[in-house]
Amino acid sequence: MSQLRPAQQDILKYRSGTMGIAAVPGSGKTWTLSRVAVSLIASGALQGRQEVLIVTLVNAAVDNFRNRIGGFLTEQGLLPGLGYRVRTLHSLAHEIVAQSASLVGLAADFSVVDERIAESILKTAFRASYPRHREELLPILIEDMPDFRRRRVVEDALPDMLEQVTVKAISHLKSRQCSPHDLRKRLLSESPVLAHLAADVYERYEQALATRGSLDFDDLISSATRALDGDETLLESLREKWPYILEDEAQDSSALQEQILRRLVGPNGNWVRVGDPNQAIYETFTSAHPKYLRAFLAEADAKHDLPNSGRSGRPIIRLANELIRWACDEHPVEEVRTALSLPYIEPAPPGDPQPNPADELCRVVFEFSGETPDQELERLIASTRGWLAEHVEATVAVLVPTNARGATVVKELNEARIPCSDALLRITTSTRKAAGALSRVLRHLAHPDAQKMLVGVYPVWFYRIMKEPETEESEERLELHLTALRRCERSEELLWPLAGANGGEMGLGDGVSASTQAYLERFRDQLQRWHGLVLLPIGELLTAIAQDLFDEPEKLAMTQLFGEILHDRSQYHLGVERRVATLHELVAELEVIARDQRKLRSIEADSSGFDPEAHKGEVVVATMHGAKGLEWDRVYLLSVSDYDFPAGRLTDQFRAERWFVRDRLSLEAEALAQLDAVIDDAPYTEGKATQEARLDYARERLRLLFVGITRARKELIVTCNVGPRGKNEPAVSFTALRSYLERGDDQS
Repeated sequence: MSQLRPAQQDILKYRSGTMGIAAVPGSGKTWTLSRVAVSLIASGALQGRQEVLIVTLVNAAVDNFRNRIGGFLTEQGLLPGLGYRVRTLHSLAHEIVAQSASLVGLAADFSVVDERIAESILKTAFRASYPRHREELLPILIEDMPDFRRRRVVEDALPDMLEQVTVKAISHLKSRQCSPHDLRKRLLSESPVLAHLAADVYERYEQALATRGSLDFDDLISSATRALDGDETLLESLREKWPYILEDEAQDSSALQEQILRRLVGPNGNWVRVGDPNQAIYETFTSAHPKYLRAFLAEADAKHDLPNSGRSGRPIIRLANELIRWACDEHPVEEVRTALSLPYIEPAPPGDPQPNPADELCRVVFEFSGETPDQELERLIASTRGWLAEHVEATVAVLVPTNARGATVVKELNEARIPCSDALLRITTSTRKAAGALSRVLRHLAHPDAQKMLVGVYPVWFYRIMKEPETEESEERLELHLTALRRCERSEELLWPLAGANGGEMGLGDGVSASTQAYLERFRDQLQRWHGLVLLPIGELLTAIAQDLFDEPEKLAMTQLFGEILHDRSQYHLGVERRVATLHELVAELEVIARDQRKLRSIEADSSGFDPEAHKGEVVVATMHGAKGLEWDRVYLLSVSDYDFPAGRLTDQFRAERWFVRDRLSLEAEALAQLDAVIDDAPYTEGKATQEARLDYARERLRLLFVGITRARKELIVTCNVGPRGKNEPAVSFTALRSYLERGDDQS
């Protein structure tokens, strides 16, 4: 995009003060902000070694900005590497803390732990704290529950959920700059139980970090704020160095992150913030909230819109604008009407270098006639198969509300032999398969006398080591072998037969063919090798098994990280329970990964650099969150039901509200409210935070739907299903938009 749009021309006149920019999807905000930086550099506004500081969200955006700004400077005959600096907020915070480490109580060689290590430390802290509060937590549960189920909930489901609650609680405490010591001073014996649990876990967690001389990412932000508050010389030097601050993706900023930039800007500084409050979709996962950008837009010296977008065809733009209008004016829950805001999206102006796709190439469809989840997928398979055959040079994506639904979609596409990519999902199919194969082997080693485990590991060996092709003939041969194995009532007779044993003496009985027996003898030899390794440390054991199972470098690399995870888990048992973790306990961790119930960011590739154009001819499967910032020619939005996109009504169901918790409380929301009450010495009313959390979630899901719609360039197909129990209805927003299309209002 070289030709300036009218709104961009106005923005590039900026020279000082605060300026807020509300940018619609596809409006070229990165291009515009890069041009602002170049305009400031070329204007002579900088002196000496001063720089324009550009702050963005992810590392991939850093490179994008550097390349764009460098290219624009070169076009103007200026040196491409001077006059600007691009940082993520976390790298900026690290730079600030490194210059003032002693002031905030850190050694000069402090380290920042990654998410996986922080998770392991917190898990250890939680498991050590939970037993102390277990009895006090029982009133949280519903009363009408059988004893056996209550025991299972108390031992498994409740601690698993509360562990995640404490993760959010600790992040919240750090965003409020409340240390464990500060919290303990304010905590009273009669304070609510979730606050006491969070305080105990927080203390243990921070002690573990201090022992390592480390910070987590939340500490990094809060430490940078304290450094700027405590070192006036440092603050003034940074203000002198960076007289202009340009912030990208400002809708995803938290209060504490905003405070860092406010301190750097100062009372009369120069600060440009660009973002789209309608694309603020990380509130559930982080402390970010669009209210901070909206407040800035209201208070800034100048406010501009970037309304023009050449990404989508006009029918899709009209649909997105109708969602904004309906949400603001007609949403059935009045408190949710603030979810979306103006400006409306406008097509690119005539003659624009990025014109919108022609109307005749565009199509918008909302489909629902009572389909089950499986039927919704059957319709998807039939649709994508036909479309791909006719559009080999086009891009297509299936966007889903959750990673679990995404994994199911990928599985069905693979079985239908439809090319697909799951690189944008939380855990890829490759990772799940690797974890699943390793967990089957470990499960057998943990229970060598269990026939079920023996039968379970055989397909792994059959396909991975014998490298049998996945054909109907191989499947028939596999079933013959499994039938023979199931006749082996005592696994030890197969694993450790007497010398010279035949099929009968191996516990297989009579009638086993020579071919089957030959396979099972080779299988036995492999199992004997693995049994000989069980005394190795867990990481070495996994590596040895993986070298037998996998040829792919990425699976071997994954296995190393799996080993680190299981090692951390074994250290928890040694440090807290003073015993060695059993193989049975460790394999459960792998099964969590195989079921896609854990994030493994350090394993998966950085999705922020994903290029849809590199995946023409295949279906990209992603969550709607993971698709932000990307676009495809055709987009399917699946499962737009009242469960995945609740409206905030009292009758709606919410994911954060578990069946075993009384009164449909959101324990995460209640825990944060309890902590706020302790910190502020204010009253706490049970249930109030849960209701507000429901409304926040409903608002965020409307924005998520907006993001999903605006990923489509030419074609958009939105579907729904009744859920596994047949109780789900189309989301209220789905019904409203379908009615809009049926009335023909989209033609106006």
